[in-house]
Amino acid sequence: MTTIDLLDFCTRAAASVIYIAIGCSQAHHITPTELQDGQMIGQEIQQEYPNFMADIPGRQICILIDPLLESPPIAFQRVAEDPSGLTEIGRVSFITQRRYFAWTEGGNDRLLLERLSMLSMHTPTRLIVQDYTGEYIHKFYPIDRLGPILAKKVLYDFTYHDGGCFVDFTKVKLLMRPDGTFVQPRYETLTSCVPYLSNDQLQLLVKERHNVITNYVRRLYRIQRDEEEYRDWCTTDVILWRMEPLCRIYECPLQTDNPTLEKVMVNYLWDLCGLVRDYISEGDAYAAVRASTNAYIEMIDLLKSVVV
Repeated sequence: MTTIDLLDFCTRAAASVIYIAIGCSQAHHITPTELQDGQMIGQEIQQEYPNFMADIPGRQICILIDPLLESPPIAFQRVAEDPSGLTEIGRVSFITQRRYFAWTEGGNDRLLLERLSMLSMHTPTRLIVQDYTGEYIHKFYPIDRLGPILAKKVLYDFTYHDGGCFVDFTKVKLLMRPDGTFVQPRYETLTSCVPYLSNDQLQLLVKERHNVITNYVRRLYRIQRDEEEYRDWCTTDVILWRMEPLCRIYECPLQTDNPTLEKVMVNYLWDLCGLVRDYISEGDAYAAVRASTNAYIEMIDLLKSVVV
């Protein structure tokens, strides 16, 4: 199928979910003998059709992209693959493409994902993209172009971390709200996603954000107020990269002037307060941030200790 054919098929299919698996061939994990004998057991099979897919009702489309993809793919090894590359098995349409996937800006593959993302945003269809080649795909997530609603309908990386070549499917749990939209901690406040997170996921999320606030945002803020010595690694470029997710979540401009840094720190404080059902006024929150003492750090450290 060409990119246009694939888009047309996905549009007409009105699927409940589209799953795109990049670099999913089992040739990367098992021997030719195991492949030939069909000795596929365990989680290797799940790269082409994860277990959680069976729990999603409705019609499904699975697009498998890998130049070394088996014939037929492990996902349906006992069924003859249709020469057209489209094999229908029950409620699942498997589309096989034996080629490399290119994340090149402006290329056909990026265009395919963006068009499918737009389809998902305007229809009941959801899109899940997983890359098993080791590529860090979060940097390609088009949320800045398509807007925050994207996070509800399009999921890049169901490990909710850094993906990877070898996914431990025993630890994979798709986070979804009762209405079927995705929960994405990377793009949400702590209080909005906490009902759907495990304790381990919540602890990791809080620790990551706490590190950004205390070691980067707060430090630059104090340096710019001449309350702390300059550090050559604490540059605006570094801080902007570190705080970008928080700026998006807390709807702050991506800039490093002190009023913006204050707003980010205050919003993080309020987010922690929400987790423990506590409250601090805007005046008290800003006073803690602006204090030359460690009042702010002591406050968020205490809240963090309650959470994790």
